[in-house]
Amino acid sequence: MAGLEKQREQYAAAVAGLADQERTRLVLVAHAQHTALEEVARTSAELEGVGLSHQYLVINGVLPNSETDDRLARSIAGREQRALTGLPTFLRGLPSD
Repeated sequence: MAGLEKQREQYAAAVAGLADQERTRLVLVAHAQHTALEEVARTSAELEGVGLSHQYLVINGVLPNSETDDRLARSIAGREQRALTGLPTFLRGLPSD
């Protein structure tokens, strides 16, 4: 039991440190794909549930508009834009890049 109590204390200290907005920024990173954004929304909600609310969302690997001069690139860019337009509600309030 004493060992379990020590682990609880360590867990509580770790969560408190991660929740401290002065010391920690939690950055969630996802590609502009529907399934990736749904997964990061689920993760964000779980982290919020344990008190880690200072979150920042980074969408990584978005195809630049200047690269959409062929059919495949236009298709990929369109899919990414639809995913970003349909951003899960839970993520819409997060600051993001």
